[in-house]
Amino acid sequence: MLSQKYQIIILSIMGTISILSNKEIEKLFKPLLMPFLFWVFKNSIIENDNKEKRKSHLDTYNILVYLALFFAYLGDCFLMWEEYFIQGLVAFLVCHLFYIAIIYYETKEER
Repeated sequence: MLSQKYQIIILSIMGTISILSNKEIEKLFKPLLMPFLFWVFKNSIIENDNKEKRKSHLDTYNILVYLALFFAYLGDCFLMWEEYFIQGLVAFLVCHLFYIAIIYYETKEER
């Protein structure tokens, strides 16, 4: 398994390539960013679970993050084509609603 440092480096390179490249390369790399980030998050959760012997990676917080990343992925895919612009906006709206739910969930546990 790649160390977290290398995972971040790969993610940064993929993001830079998708931003600075031409449209054809962007269509290849842009949809790969969110699944890779999903994979990095899942591996970090599993590593932490193994180190701390805590509850499963399928708790409420992690499920909310998985759903947010999934809708961000859908938004990226939809926004690659102009005719799916509204669907892309809706996907990012749902993604950000999950981000708000994550923040609410985290602050609720701290109170």
